Amino acid sequence: CKRVTPVIDAVYSGQDPSVVEVLPSMFEITYDLRQCGGSGTEFIFTGENLQFEAEDYSTCTLGKTGIESIWEFETRLVDFSGDGYIAALPDGKHYLGDTINGPHVGYNISFPSQGIYDISIRMQASDGRGDSIHVGLNGEPLTLGGYGFSTENNSEWNWELIEVNIASNGSNQLDIWMREDGVALDSI
Repeated sequence: CKRVTPVIDAVYSGQDPSVVEVLPSMFEITYDLRQCGGSGTEFIFTGENLQFEAEDYSTCTLGKTGIESIWEFETRLVDFSGDGYIAALPDGKHYLGDTINGPHVGYNISFPSQGIYDISIRMQASDGRGDSIHVGLNGEPLTLGGYGFSTENNSEWNWELIEVNIASNGSNQLDIWMREDGVALDSI
């Protein structure tokens, strides 16, 4: 719009559009995967269980275009643990489907050994609809090809389980991508 509006204005006002100056900066098109903050925390698995709050994510990315929602810290829902939770807001009833282009939060977790681990995510479809996420490990999605990773449509906090194959001990990143807005995440 910024490139063509001066030319359209010139035509509309009876001026010669070929002499309209369009600033060179108007032709710079950049791809920007917007960034957001994160705690940088690495969660260390030392026993049988490790639980941490969803709002304490290690890294995050706002995502590519396609959805206007972002992960926001919230306290409006009841019975959350910790200081609050993160929610995909605003809830415009949009979804991205089978892609990892949505807003992302990552949790750096150090695992003592390779193997299959059960990861549970406490989540809620805040308006009683089947809001969903995609879950992955080290940038590779595990839940593409279906309905993503969702929770019951009961407007309550629910623990949802996914088995993850940890191929290398030490630091790994658990990835969560927004698939639909409206979903809320409390604990992992």
